[in-house]
Amino acid sequence: MRSRYKLLEKRLFRAIDLGSAFDGNSKYLFLYFDYEREYSGHKTDITDTDVEEIVKLLARYQFVSTWFIVGQVMEKYPDSVRNIQSYGNEIGSHTYSHLILREATLTQIKKDFSAFDSPKFKDLNIKGFHSPRDQWDVRALSCYANYGYKYDLLKTGLMDSPITFRFPPKNRLDSMVRFSSVIDDWDLFHTELEPEDVTRYFSKALDVFQAGTIAGIGFHPWLLVSDRNIWEGFVGFIKLLSTRKDITIKTCGQYAEILTGNL
Repeated sequence: MRSRYKLLEKRLFRAIDLGSAFDGNSKYLFLYFDYEREYSGHKTDITDTDVEEIVKLLARYQFVSTWFIVGQVMEKYPDSVRNIQSYGNEIGSHTYSHLILREATLTQIKKDFSAFDSPKFKDLNIKGFHSPRDQWDVRALSCYANYGYKYDLLKTGLMDSPITFRFPPKNRLDSMVRFSSVIDDWDLFHTELEPEDVTRYFSKALDVFQAGTIAGIGFHPWLLVSDRNIWEGFVGFIKLLSTRKDITIKTCGQYAEILTGNL
């Protein structure tokens, strides 16, 4: 299935030449969080205080990030979502119900996109979409267009060079881009690593992508706070990241705005 979608992606998308919009001497990174709480399918004990600790840590180093949030989380924990945004972070969609697109019917996909398009969320200025489990589905593309999304995100992994894509010209989505992330924290789940090992796990991603390219590193807030060693390793990584002068950090939305203005 994954190989079939790789072929489909090559047919649907066109790689973007970033040369005219970005300095080739810097690496362009985005940090993103899939904010799911109890809707992740896992037992979680995360609290609003835990989430605030994450955004305060980022703010300490003047980092901004993108939070892809499940719509049900936005409804149940609106104060938490507003607090995340108040620190300058971007809010994106992680579907309304943590829907696994490839396991859903077309009717379910359309219903989920419609539910997320609630008037309650309009002022959050949501322009980005990240599929749960990175399982994007071609049937969702029309929903991207119908609901005004400007970008989506797909994890390529450490073995693949991150590529920023666009849709072909003369397409309803010709101003939409697709970003690549190179690593997330999922492989840390149920491990027994020391904090320094966790820091190294994240930091190795910084050397994977080349200068002049855009790539992401992803996190699940509930997973970060599920184990003290993972949390301390994450804190160590953010501190390390603050020392890297060759890396520029923006939100996905900020990169998308630059790119769509130069396409």
